[in-house]
Amino acid sequence: APARIWRNFMTGAIPDAAPRPRPRAAPPPPPDEPAEIEKPPVMVDSDGNIIVDTNIGGGRITIGPDGEPGFEPDKETRRRLDELERAGEDAQRAVEEATQ
Repeated sequence: APARIWRNFMTGAIPDAAPRPRPRAAPPPPPDEPAEIEKPPVMVDSDGNIIVDTNIGGGRITIGPDGEPGFEPDKETRRRLDELERAGEDAQRAVEEATQ
């Protein structure tokens, strides 16, 4: 009660001294609807491998009958992988030459 009396006194004595109510936070916006994802075609070859054709990663993803995953890169991805492998070999050779 004494705190309330003091607050009422100060509110009347000093204009704008009363505590202002906190503004309520706006509710969060609703989540965006998930984008439609096109399902890639799934095939089974004559060896029993499950093949998923996809643009993700630049190639085919395969799952063999034994459950082993595999990846068959397309031409562009194979070219980039070969380029990176050559660059890695060049870097390794340069390190070996520098340390001799």
